[in-house]
Amino acid sequence: MMMCRFLLLIFLFNSYIALSQSWQIVKSFNPEQTLHSVDFLDGLTGYTVGALYNNSNFNIHRTTDGGKTWVDQNSGYTGMRFMKIWYQDRDICYMSSNDGIIIKTIDAGLTWKTLKTGTTEQIWGLHFTDKNTGYACGSRGLLMKTIDAGETWEILPNPKINLLQSIFFIDKNIGLAVGSNILLRTTDAGSTWTEVKNFPYKAPADWLRKIVFPTSSIGYACADIGRIYKTTDAGESWVSLESGVQEALMDMDFVDENIGLAVGFNGTILKTVDGGLNWTLMPSPAGIDHNFGIDMVDQNLAFICTHRGKILKIQNLTSIKEIEITNLDIYPNPCSDFIQLTDVMQGPSSYKIYTSDGKEVLSQELVESKNTKISVSSLPTGTYIIRMIQDDKMQQSRFVKM
Repeated sequence: MMMCRFLLLIFLFNSYIALSQSWQIVKSFNPEQTLHSVDFLDGLTGYTVGALYNNSNFNIHRTTDGGKTWVDQNSGYTGMRFMKIWYQDRDICYMSSNDGIIIKTIDAGLTWKTLKTGTTEQIWGLHFTDKNTGYACGSRGLLMKTIDAGETWEILPNPKINLLQSIFFIDKNIGLAVGSNILLRTTDAGSTWTEVKNFPYKAPADWLRKIVFPTSSIGYACADIGRIYKTTDAGESWVSLESGVQEALMDMDFVDENIGLAVGFNGTILKTVDGGLNWTLMPSPAGIDHNFGIDMVDQNLAFICTHRGKILKIQNLTSIKEIEITNLDIYPNPCSDFIQLTDVMQGPSSYKIYTSDGKEVLSQELVESKNTKISVSSLPTGTYIIRMIQDDKMQQSRFVKM
């Protein structure tokens, strides 16, 4: 029992979870592939991109009907991990990748051109301030700038070698870049960068995954171990917010200073409508499939891409019902042949069991769920997550199979 609670990565006690059928899986790509980024120009037109390892280089996907159907496009690379999409307009789009690669289309993806970046470092982040001026960041402190729409890139001076994963410019001069235990800020269009010294890092380390500014002064950053930070003075000082989770948060987006989403490992979807003071944990229809990318089109419409090649969509974000839930008790834990669930929801329900990387391995509909005994003898040794679902309620916990 104690080990179960120790292993539980999501703080369910006194937390709130939004439970409705609002998020839907609108696409499951076949073959299954890791989708790292999703970006929509409007409610209909968008891209998602990832990595394929089956000798196919059609790893860019574009939709013009809000995610119902997707057209595969040729990136020119197979097995290449693309990390960031920058949607410039209906025809022009950029994507960053491994080995110093940035690709660009000017014809809505019919053709893609590899740009000359002058580096072989992994490029994680992209941000353009106008149609010609753009910035990129990446491994070993890489910072780059273009003033000719990506045709040529200048590598900017940076004495720090920390990995940089996300970059955002508030205006044409003020920009910030974040990464592995570092936050850099420029006020001169990238000519010089200064480390923000008073950032409230938490031990043992902070891998800041994403930074975003919905206004010129208010910004947010998310990190591993469920950490979220906020600034109200354009990034000069930051405070830590309480997310209520311990999962790695891989991406976040805001439509204004109050309404935003953060997503991460094990199906984590967090919503705030009050500027980060409170975060609501939302269930994912993809179970604990890791959520790698999020894009908010407006306060009610958003898209998520996942580790196992799914696209999730929501169209009524701000009207979600919220209820209080508690932990699911399991014994014995660790277990070998069976687990017993106690104090579960009474009446008809269902359960699903997932591996730690999000694969569903067992599920069953139950007529009566009280004190349920479940055989796990067929499962390999490892750590699993079980979820009990009943109408608009959900309980979950972790257990170890010996």
